Amino acid sequence: MEGCPWSFKRNVLVLSGIGENENPMQVNLNWCDFYVHVYDLPLSKMNMRIASFIGNKIGKFRDMDMDSEGTAWGATMRIKVAINVMLPLPQALKIRTTMGEEQLVTFTLREAPKFLLLM
Repeated sequence: MEGCPWSFKRNVLVLSGIGENENPMQVNLNWCDFYVHVYDLPLSKMNMRIASFIGNKIGKFRDMDMDSEGTAWGATMRIKVAINVMLPLPQALKIRTTMGEEQLVTFTLREAPKFLLLM
């Protein structure tokens, strides 16, 4: 299951492993891990604390692409987030800067998928 999400022609397959004593009809297929690109962040906010905050607003934060010092560099910050595929992906979030001002940050999935749920 590593390397999720699995897709074919941009159609996402939501997969889950099950134990031998689990009922396949009761396996939760609502969550899938995605890499989300976060835009419009100042470099001082491209760190694990902010990545976790944003990831948990989108879904369930999993991980962040960062350097050895725990920061990201560049135009975007890439975070891994488990997203509830039954809900629309938020496209923006307001955060407060160190000066107390609100700033709008936007998100995208690298390639916006279509969803195919296997039940």
